[in-house]
Amino acid sequence: MKNCSMNFVDPMVNGYMSEECLYEAIESYAKEHNLMQTQNALPFAKKWHDGQIRKGGGIPYIYHPLMVAYHALSLGLTEDIIIATAILHDVCEDCGIAVEDLPVDEEVKVAVSFLTKTEEKSATDYYADIAKNKVSTMIKILDRINNVSDMAKGFSNRKMRSYITDTETHIYPLFQTAKEKYPEYTSQIFLMEYHMIGVVSSIKLLVKNG
Repeated sequence: MKNCSMNFVDPMVNGYMSEECLYEAIESYAKEHNLMQTQNALPFAKKWHDGQIRKGGGIPYIYHPLMVAYHALSLGLTEDIIIATAILHDVCEDCGIAVEDLPVDEEVKVAVSFLTKTEEKSATDYYADIAKNKVSTMIKILDRINNVSDMAKGFSNRKMRSYITDTETHIYPLFQTAKEKYPEYTSQIFLMEYHMIGVVSSIKLLVKNG
């Protein structure tokens, strides 16, 4: 049994913690700090994402929401609502779960609902709703950081160009919103923006020369 914790790095999964250690580390943190929404969210997300595979690399899909949650914790975004939302952010959209059936409180449900895409909602309206909510704003940025960091593994050059355009059109403005509305997260926003722009710039060079 590995001693999984917030300081543990498992070199067996591309330099990151394995799925099992991510889950255990987040669960241990949630229990130690009495994050009840997160404790409810973890087994629920694990159950409903079971059998789903992440695009590129063939790893279980649950790795993605766990990484988003772990990234948040690593940045000091330790509020229960943030970590629970990170874990559940794709459950409704990808698993067909109704928001009202999530095992969390109303604040988490609202944040997850903003992060859930529907056919009825345009991209403009979708991101406008996200920008209204502090938690959904921060999780959408973290979600996109994880996606752009991994997209070279499974996206074609054409798909990467499209994803970069979407990121520059819709995600970059979220940084400005976050800076203006949530000064308590100034340091975290700086690090996330630095990471995002660096990865996107590198990918743009890759697809240009590819």
